[in-house]
Amino acid sequence: MLRLAALVVLCTLGLSTRGSAQSFLDFTCLRGSAATCFVLFEGPIEKGLTERFEAYVEEEGVEGARLILNSPGGNLAEALKLGRLLRDWEWTTHVGSSEGWFRTSDGSLDMHGADDYPQGGRCESACAYAFMGGVNRIMGKGSLLGFHRFQAPGKVIDGDSAQAISGQLISYILEMGVDARVFVVASAEDSHSMFHLDGTQASGYDLVTPSGFAAFALFAKDEGVIARSERQSPIQLYDIAERVTLFCSGGTPMVSMSSSELYLEDGSYVSFFTGVGMDPEAFEFQQDFEIDATAVTVSETDVDYTLTAELSDEIAAAMLSAEDIHLSFGVAPVDGGPLDLELVPTTADRQAMAAAWKFCID
Repeated sequence: MLRLAALVVLCTLGLSTRGSAQSFLDFTCLRGSAATCFVLFEGPIEKGLTERFEAYVEEEGVEGARLILNSPGGNLAEALKLGRLLRDWEWTTHVGSSEGWFRTSDGSLDMHGADDYPQGGRCESACAYAFMGGVNRIMGKGSLLGFHRFQAPGKVIDGDSAQAISGQLISYILEMGVDARVFVVASAEDSHSMFHLDGTQASGYDLVTPSGFAAFALFAKDEGVIARSERQSPIQLYDIAERVTLFCSGGTPMVSMSSSELYLEDGSYVSFFTGVGMDPEAFEFQQDFEIDATAVTVSETDVDYTLTAELSDEIAAAMLSAEDIHLSFGVAPVDGGPLDLELVPTTADRQAMAAAWKFCID
């Protein structure tokens, strides 16, 4: 009976610090690419939102698997339901706002010419729990997550029900892979105020997932060394590289990328691109190669494909001193590619890269 009573109360929980403006969903893409598509949700979280969201995704043929949230909160049970759906769908959640963006005559966002996702949103109260559902959780620049103590407007929550609800929320937080200490932060804030976390603070509670690749680490191999970097964030549509390895073979600097999600077909072509310093004149392009060509080699294991390319001495030297590096393997035809790495190398990264290209493994 206590669990049932707590569930009834949970369905009424929620507090908004703003007006009860009607919520809306919008679907759009940046630069016309499916990889950049997203759904924007703004407004209060109301009962039935999850079903409404599911129907919207189906009707609009949504791509991109990214939900951008800008909400003052609302129904807590609905937020948990939405969060679990997003986790089941393996979507990315992102805090951002449409404020400042142009809207067309029908009210939809016009993102023509935009080169980044909406920034500066607020995801507060129940919204923060829906945000936790993302497998990849991102906070746009200037965005905030807001937490406070739960309440049921117009109702008194007895001590037993409060404990049962707290247990359900903590269980949900742990289920989503978030540090349960965030519940302490929420509980310490009065229900009529809000404690805000920016992106840096949210990272401390595992609310924001790591992005990109980890620092390069050196490993001994065949009387030489290799430098390897593992992906920290979940793979996404058109962003499937899981591992990057640098090594030297035959006195030639090499780079390889691996993915368990890459599927090559007979007749596939591989292109390789490197960019350093984001200076177009410093880019090195290599034309398409058949997959059995010597410039690009492909190996298949039980778990992944690995694409390997040779680097010129000039581009390897440039990478060791560059402030930013971009590496990309493109495969055609392919589902899910390319394999990309964007890196702002640290001093330790450069030392590992230099060692991998100096102490050859052959």
